[in-house]
Amino acid sequence: SRISHAVSKLDGRESVVSEKSDMGAVASSTRTRSVRLPKISLETFSGDPQHWQAFWDSFDSLINSNNELTSIDKFNYLRSVLSGDALSAIAGLPPTQHNYANAVSLLKDRFGKKVLVVSAHMDALMKLPKLSESDDVKRIRAVYDKIETHVRSLQSLGVESEHYGPLLVPVVL
Repeated sequence: SRISHAVSKLDGRESVVSEKSDMGAVASSTRTRSVRLPKISLETFSGDPQHWQAFWDSFDSLINSNNELTSIDKFNYLRSVLSGDALSAIAGLPPTQHNYANAVSLLKDRFGKKVLVVSAHMDALMKLPKLSESDDVKRIRAVYDKIETHVRSLQSLGVESEHYGPLLVPVVL
C-alpha cells in the first residue's frame, strides 16, 4: 500500500493530509490553531473572605498553574492584583521564588480558611437590608440576588442549605 503526505500552511500552522491509495481513505489532522481570545482581567482582591474563592480560582487558573511563568513572575502578578488587607498580609516579602510560596500560604491561611469564608457569607446573610411593603421590585430583586449569591457560594464550599436553612428562613422573612 502506498501512502503519500502533503503538508500545507494554514495561517502559520501546518496541516498534514495523508492519503492511502489502495483503500481510498483520506485522513487529515490539523495541529492546534492559535485563536486570539480576549484578555482576561483579574479582579483585585482586597481581603474580603467572601471573595477569596472566586479570586483564588481565577488567579490559580490563569497565573499559579501556568508552568511557563517563573515563581517571581507569579509573585509580581499576585502583588499587582492585591489591595488593602490582602496586600498588607504579604508586605515586606521580596519577590523571590521561595517567597511566592510563602505569600500564597499566608493568603490562604488568612483569607481562604473554609470556616472563615462560610462565616463571612453567613454574616452577610444575617445583615441583609430590611425590606418593606413599599419597596419596589428592583430593590426586592437586588436583595434576592444577594441571597442567591451567598447561597451559591456556600454550596460551592460544600455547605448545604440543610445546615443553615432553618436559621436563614426566619431572617429572610
